[in-house]
Amino acid sequence: MSKLLLLIIVCNLLISALVCSYIPSLGSIVNLFLKAPYKISFFNSEKIKGEIPNLQDGENFTTKNGIKDLEGGDSSSEQDKKEVVPEEGAGVQKEDVTYKEAVVEKEAVAVKEAEAEGKEVEAEGKEVEAEGKEAEAEGKEAEAEGKEVESEGKEVESEGKEVEEEGKEAEAEGKEAETEGKEAEAEGKDVESEGKEAEAEGKEAAAVRADEVQKNVVEEHPKISSFFKKSKKHKFNGESKDENKKVDEKHVETNIDQDKHSESKKLTTYLLPGVGGSTLIAQYKNALIPSCGSNVLNSEPFRIWFSIKRLFSVTTNIYCTLDTIRLNYDVEKKLYVNQPGVNISVEEFGKLKGVRHLDYIRNTAIAITRYYHILASQFTSNGYVEGESIIGAPYDWRYPLNQQDYDTFKKHIEHMYEKRNKIKVNLIGHSFGGLFINFFLSRIVNKEWKQKYINNIIYMSCPFKGTVKTVRALLHGNRDFISFKLSKLISFSVSDGMMKAIGNSIGSLFDLIPYREYYEYDQVVIIININDKPINEKVMQSVITRCGIYNKECYLNRTDIKLKVYTLSNWHELLSEDLKEKYYNNLPYIDRHFDMDHGVPIYCVHSTQKNKNTDYLLFYQRENLNDEPIVYYGGGDGTVPYESLASCSNFHNSVKYKNFQYNGHMEILHNPEVAKYVYNIAQTYNE
Repeated sequence: MSKLLLLIIVCNLLISALVCSYIPSLGSIVNLFLKAPYKISFFNSEKIKGEIPNLQDGENFTTKNGIKDLEGGDSSSEQDKKEVVPEEGAGVQKEDVTYKEAVVEKEAVAVKEAEAEGKEVEAEGKEVEAEGKEAEAEGKEAEAEGKEVESEGKEVESEGKEVEEEGKEAEAEGKEAETEGKEAEAEGKDVESEGKEAEAEGKEAAAVRADEVQKNVVEEHPKISSFFKKSKKHKFNGESKDENKKVDEKHVETNIDQDKHSESKKLTTYLLPGVGGSTLIAQYKNALIPSCGSNVLNSEPFRIWFSIKRLFSVTTNIYCTLDTIRLNYDVEKKLYVNQPGVNISVEEFGKLKGVRHLDYIRNTAIAITRYYHILASQFTSNGYVEGESIIGAPYDWRYPLNQQDYDTFKKHIEHMYEKRNKIKVNLIGHSFGGLFINFFLSRIVNKEWKQKYINNIIYMSCPFKGTVKTVRALLHGNRDFISFKLSKLISFSVSDGMMKAIGNSIGSLFDLIPYREYYEYDQVVIIININDKPINEKVMQSVITRCGIYNKECYLNRTDIKLKVYTLSNWHELLSEDLKEKYYNNLPYIDRHFDMDHGVPIYCVHSTQKNKNTDYLLFYQRENLNDEPIVYYGGGDGTVPYESLASCSNFHNSVKYKNFQYNGHMEILHNPEVAKYVYNIAQTYNE
């Protein structure tokens, strides 16, 4: 009977294991109960689909040698042909039968082993019980010791109170002594004032005596009387009031120079964030947004970006929030504009609040929304004053570079230059913020202006050659745009579909495209399977390993699989018609002016992650771009590819280049070591 019972238990365990293997992930269960726009990820569940092994951090992978190596080898192989479309027939059934036979043959042995294991478990249980009793006894001893410590603590506490009383008595005596000292000081001041009065009386008497002497001398020596008449401003020591005035002016100039020298240690420094890094303040004035309700909207100014509260609110849901910040495109004027009845501005230009964190609760910053917090703290902890020497420069990151408010930025720099005694300014730009600075320097101000007002330029993780992640955002959507790491194991993001809807209306994305003009060689960025059946992922990985990202013909010449291949030159053909129009309208503004001499030093700082997890190539299993693509990764910071990051060193005025390894695109801002490095650069004064 016991053997039969054990056999039933073993069978139940096998069935349970089989069922458990098909249980959905924790993230899937949570997301089932969340609204559609949200996504929760657990334990780094976003697994990397593939890599491009020929791309390594730090090497120049746009060389002819690299292309030559990629062109070698056959365009297909027998092994690839066998694995293109996996068979779903006998092979799989045979494996199932073999498995079942193995289970049946081993059932008897399993029963005996289970019985033996049961006895062992019982013995171990007794041992555990004995250990538990010992632990209980030790616990009682510890409790007794704890009581002793508690009694000793009370004694110490009583002694402390006695010491405190003695301290109070000493404090009272000290106050009495202080009062006596003040009285003595007052008496001393009285004596000092009396002495000054006596001194003044003495000087007056001396002056009278001197006048009498002078009068007598003039009367006795008429020839020199004219000298005293012409030199009325002279004193008897040979100095004049005019000369004293000159000395005083010189002294003031010296003090100004000293003040300027001390201020040079605190050069005015501006912080410019990237896309999504500036808080935005909205106000409704007779606005009508269907996702926000059927009523006409009127409101006081409120934080629209970023507001965690609004994202989870029932009345102001995420659809309402994203529709509010969505931009319309005026085709005739080729300009982006706000929704009708919606006014949006940045939060407190010149202050740090608009760039330090993105969201606040009753003016208390929410830690997970931090942006420039670590870097700003590095400056303020070293004597920099918010709004004076360390300045936040938020801007409306929704607009493209050619529509930014550079006039406000320029006038503020000029104002602070005059206000702070002609001290030059540092400009620090992270990600798209660096592109903002570059556009400003290249197209808005001339060289004389730059040399007068600008001290140093510091670019942090700037995508000067664009990023493939933008291609993915425009074609499919990219949930990473709104993503928060709630802990080391859990992250919150918005769905790809929702991000595609909002991303298509943001003009700044077209300034982040990896345009062909930036690269020496064309690169493959999108591959689409046009076979009737899906391609095995292992096969596709082997194909990409063989062909790389520069050899388009390697993909097209294969006889075993049929592929469509798009490169930097023509991927935009996949865009919808309205996005194509925006793409072409932005082409006149894509030049980064790498060769322009700004006359100002440029410092380049970026990071690269240990693993390859930066988008390089997108593979679609069918010609439906709404499907989730398989992403093939290369080196970079998780957002910007390595070559785009390193292109900062191509600027004519680039003087120093630093790569902090093992930091992501946003993590570089949260690294104290990076903050210290950037701070030290900002202390370098350039005449």
